[in-house]
This record gives sequence, structure tokens and C-alpha cells, in this order.
Amino acid sequence: MAHKEYKVKKGDSIASIAFELGLLPETIWDDPKNKKLKDKREESDILMVGDIVYIREKEEKEESCATEEKHKFKRKSVPAKLELQLLEEGQPRGNLEYQLIIDGITTTGTTDKDGWLKHSIPPNAKKGELKIGDSEVIDLKIGYLDPITTIEGIQQRLNNLAFNCGEPSGKLDERTSAAIRSFQQENDLEATGKPDKKTESKLMEVHGS
Repeated sequence: MAHKEYKVKKGDSIASIAFELGLLPETIWDDPKNKKLKDKREESDILMVGDIVYIREKEEKEESCATEEKHKFKRKSVPAKLELQLLEEGQPRGNLEYQLIIDGITTTGTTDKDGWLKHSIPPNAKKGELKIGDSEVIDLKIGYLDPITTIEGIQQRLNNLAFNCGEPSGKLDERTSAAIRSFQQENDLEATGKPDKKTESKLMEVHGS
């Protein structure tokens, strides 16, 4: 079966690519042709710009139906899940009312006791807003998380956890080293300011991805 190559862009995930092409995510992710990428990235929602994803050409499928009758065909779809935990000085912001706006659609809700909010969203959603109260607005970039093995991916996660690195640059500068050191100190790791394997693992655990 022939395949075509797709070069990953910023904000892409296997779910968003599959959604745009009318495929199921597992059809792409479990394709043997993508095994090397799957082993390298491990998570289908965290890809790197420039990664190559192989897409198998669609197969036509025929269904036998009686003529002069109405028939319904349901397209299988798996919505993506947005999960956020709201914290203030390391403490959960529980039972907090909010408005979530994704692709112009507003959903209201209340965080649970641990500060979490969880919603199904379109797999190809890229941006959104989270409004809390009358004045707090948080811009959301969906699918923009780089792998933990990159400096930019580390910076993004540290920023999300309020260890401020500034705008992710992909460079291990003084500000990033200071943020890593603060994270290491708070999590009982050796405070080297460098992203070693133990730090990466703990950062993934605390961040949740």
C-alpha cells in the first residue's frame, strides 16, 4: 500500500492530522511505517516540527444497501481531551468558575477540588481562551508542546508550572538554568540547573505530559 509523507508543523498532533484527513488517529500512529517515529516520540500528541509522518492512501469501501431507502452512515471520530490544572503558588485553585472558549464555542464549568478542568475538544483545535472571573484571561495554545528531550520542550513545561523561563528559545540560557534549578530544589533533585534525565522525568510527572 502506497504512503505519502506529511511534514509536521507547529501545533500538529497525530489526532489533528488524522482529523483533517478523515482518518482515525490509530490508523496513522499504529502504521508500521511510523514505528520509528512512535518509538522516538512515544506520545502521539507531542511531535516536533519537521517530523515526518507517513500517511497510507485511503482505501475505498463499499457497502450493500437496498435501493429507494434512506440509510445513515456514521463517521467514527475520537475527540481530543483538554486537561488543565489551575494552581496559585503551588496550591490548587479548586471550585473555581470559568469560561472556556475553543473555536468560538463557549463552555462554562467549575474546576474540581484539585483545580482540574477537563473537556473534549475538536482534534484540530489550535487556540482558545480560558476566562476566570471578570478580568483574568489565559490564552491557550493547543498542541504546541515540544518533546521533553528538547530545551524548548523543557522551557514550555517550566513556564506552564510558573518556573519562568521567558519566551521559549531552545537555548539553555541563564534564565532557563535558574528556572531548572528552582524546579530541582522544589522537587528534591540535585540543583545543577541542567536538564538531566531525572529532571526530565520529574518534569514530565509534575506537568502531566
